[in-house]
Amino acid sequence: MDAVDEAAPPRQLAAFTTAALRHRLRDRPRVFLAPTARLDATLDALGRAAADDEARAAARLHGADTLTRATLTATGDTLTLRATLFDAASGHPLARADQSFERAALAAAADAAAVPFGPADATWRSAVAPGWGQIEAGATGRGVAYATLFGASLAAALTSAVLGAAAEDDYQDSGADAVERREDGNAHYSRANVFFVAAGAVWLTAVLDALITTDDRVTWRIAPGEAP
Repeated sequence: MDAVDEAAPPRQLAAFTTAALRHRLRDRPRVFLAPTARLDATLDALGRAAADDEARAAARLHGADTLTRATLTATGDTLTLRATLFDAASGHPLARADQSFERAALAAAADAAAVPFGPADATWRSAVAPGWGQIEAGATGRGVAYATLFGASLAAALTSAVLGAAAEDDYQDSGADAVERREDGNAHYSRANVFFVAAGAVWLTAVLDALITTDDRVTWRIAPGEAP
């Protein structure tokens, strides 16, 4: 879905219209929607202003029989969506359709469905639970790594602290003949401190990573019956 003039793109209306179209088609029989990230990566490689033959190549790459291409044009207070359905193999048009929307109505729908996400959103999530912000931002691998490292370090620290406390209790109860238990307790406490520092380092790294690497983005949460 391309916006073809400067008046059409405000509030990311072209992107919102694409999301609404995907939502409408998702439950239709015999319609397969390629994963958005995979399709976007293909179109980026071809160039967003790909010629028809390149767009058909993208469709074939994803196993599609047909390809829908559309433009969003602004005329005064009206936005016009023009869509054409092509045969992916031959490139012949199969059907065309136009639909017009009031700009204000479409903008209001886009604003209501918009879910912005940026560095601040990722940062507070990773501050609450290291890795959560990365996972929400789409960096699942890094997010899982941070969560695993933080959880393992914290669990090891708490375990060592508990063992140290148990050894200290044994020493206190047994008197001077339990020097070894005192040494065990000190060793456990030392390990606990190391693991607590490690957990803190992972937490801080996850927070800074979320703040630095997260890009601003907008997704749309469209409930049944809400797509225009």
